[in-house]
Amino acid sequence: MSVSKLSRFGLGAGAAFEVALAPSLGHAAGFDTPILYTARHQAMGGTAIASVNDASAGFHNPAGLQGVRGYGFIADFSLILGKVRATPDQLAGNLESDTVKAPFFLLGAGYRLNDWLTLGLAGFPVASGGAEYHYKIGTTDVLDKTEIVFFETTPMLSLNVPKDRLLPGQLAFGAGYRFSYVTFDREKGDAKDPRVLNLKLSGVDATGFRLGVQYSPIDALKLGVVFRNKVT
Repeated sequence: MSVSKLSRFGLGAGAAFEVALAPSLGHAAGFDTPILYTARHQAMGGTAIASVNDASAGFHNPAGLQGVRGYGFIADFSLILGKVRATPDQLAGNLESDTVKAPFFLLGAGYRLNDWLTLGLAGFPVASGGAEYHYKIGTTDVLDKTEIVFFETTPMLSLNVPKDRLLPGQLAFGAGYRFSYVTFDREKGDAKDPRVLNLKLSGVDATGFRLGVQYSPIDALKLGVVFRNKVT
């Protein structure tokens, strides 16, 4: 390789190295918690959008209420445990938090009003975040805690098209209206009486819709699509 080619190669490699080291904007997924309600749907790898047929449809796809015959009830509980390593204060770096305990649950009910219409109601946490740290600054025992929880209640319905009426197979449309309850707790300071920060906030708002479709042209094939609006 000639000297000029080596020089160009060196310049190119140096520029690529500088670009790789340049600071860039970090992105995260917000407070959504990666959990699927009910053990059955967890084991099926997230296919509930197409296959849900009980009152957990409020979370997965409201069109799934078509599977309710008469009355249907469901209760689900999932306990998430974990720890966070971070720097909660410039004087207390690289700390591991206390064990985070996140008890996620779902309660749902549905009623088949007639062949065409099923009504339902469900409530469940949809997102969370936070951690609690205990450390010393000088002689002070410091508590540093953040806890955020988003809880959703959704009345819903599904329009159940009789088999083969519009398309070959089974078709259903669903809609749920979303009401969100949000809590935000933030404490920092002396563990016995934190005063640097001491916030306990909460609020309720109507946050939009969850819309869905389920279609099964044959028993062995189930298709589903769901949309939920962004919560700001």
